Amino acid sequence: MINLRNLINLGFIHINLYGIVFLFAFIAVFWIIRKYLKSDGKNPELAYTAVIYLIIGTLTGARIFYEAFYNFYNFLGNPVEIFYLWQGGLSFHGGVLGVAISSYFFCRKYKIDYLKIADTISIPVIFFLALGKIANFFNSELYGKITNVPWCVNFSEIEGCRHPVQIYESVKNFSIFFFLIYLKRKNVKKGIIFFSLIFLYSFLRFFIDFYRVYDTNFFGLGIGQYLNIITFLISGYFLIKSTRK
Repeated sequence: MINLRNLINLGFIHINLYGIVFLFAFIAVFWIIRKYLKSDGKNPELAYTAVIYLIIGTLTGARIFYEAFYNFYNFLGNPVEIFYLWQGGLSFHGGVLGVAISSYFFCRKYKIDYLKIADTISIPVIFFLALGKIANFFNSELYGKITNVPWCVNFSEIEGCRHPVQIYESVKNFSIFFFLIYLKRKNVKKGIIFFSLIFLYSFLRFFIDFYRVYDTNFFGLGIGQYLNIITFLISGYFLIKSTRK
């Protein structure tokens, strides 16, 4: 199978397909935030600051969670690895927490409605997460368990024919994307789009993760599945709360 892990190799810089998707995601989010700020009577130039907050929050949270929950013992031996972005390893749950915290401080500082801006970026975020999973597939990353199903895939440098869980996740993310568009057209209350994203992502990924390879399992569940349960319950609480307002 083709491997696009080092799509662009400039010697000391290696750019893979996932990195390119990541770049375009932040560019798209920048323009969407800029448009939102302008329509809300705010300074559209604040979009530059917003994206800086989002990048810092995403990378910090995603790397801390990945090292803490998925690579803990290696992290203890070499804590500096948390800054090794080129080696990959980003946690969705950590990224969400990082974005939630950094966005809160940004919105509080510039007096912007937190839930409205969260709803605004939710749709492009899940769209690019869907593309990112396709990038993971071509990079031979986050592969599934060995299986004999007709659609199993032989990934480069990985033994056995495996579940293409990256594609399962991509289909899941695209499904959520279209559902969020439906919600947006229904003009639902603020916060519902954002909390629906986290709720559906966590709920569906919990089941997909049964086909994913985890280095550590507790009581038959991977560490990511426990994180899914936590985000599912938290987002479910706020989703119910938002619908009752």
